[in-house]
Amino acid sequence: MKLHDFSQLPVVNGGGTRPVGAISWESIGQALSDDPRATLQDCVARDAPVMGLDDELLTAIEKINKTGFVIVTGPSGEISGIVTSADLGQALADIARPFVLVERCEGELRRIVVELLDSGPISRSEINALISRPKMTDSSSPSDLTFGDLVAVVTAQSVWSVLDTHYDRCRGQASAGQRFQTP
Repeated sequence: MKLHDFSQLPVVNGGGTRPVGAISWESIGQALSDDPRATLQDCVARDAPVMGLDDELLTAIEKINKTGFVIVTGPSGEISGIVTSADLGQALADIARPFVLVERCEGELRRIVVELLDSGPISRSEINALISRPKMTDSSSPSDLTFGDLVAVVTAQSVWSVLDTHYDRCRGQASAGQRFQTP
């Protein structure tokens, strides 16, 4: 386990396809605590959580949060794999990453629009002319703008020309996935 950085291993029957339990650092520690001369067989947790490939994901997550892992079996009860807390953490990171990156982009675009409004190169009425549904009133703020609104404002030729950037405007539009004509 240490050699390959595994925190638990499924234990299977002689044929190697059906799980009978698992060995984990916790089960090893418990067995050695109970008997310093414990054998490998004593370290097998026979109550290791087992779930089928088609079982409810939320139930699996609850079990993984409680035990650190679940053994996954196929339709015939054969071992299919093991899912661990680390796997869940990686899956969450993979799912969240695009949303976090979009949020960062939105924050940066919003910061640019606020800065342009505060320093004067652009007015609320000019912003309204650049977006599909005008939202900017004298009392509103860039926080009322959607991500698409922010992209439309920042990539507009009249705004882009006052930005201190060396990026190509058309590339900026393409990177943002915009498919509109140049205003």
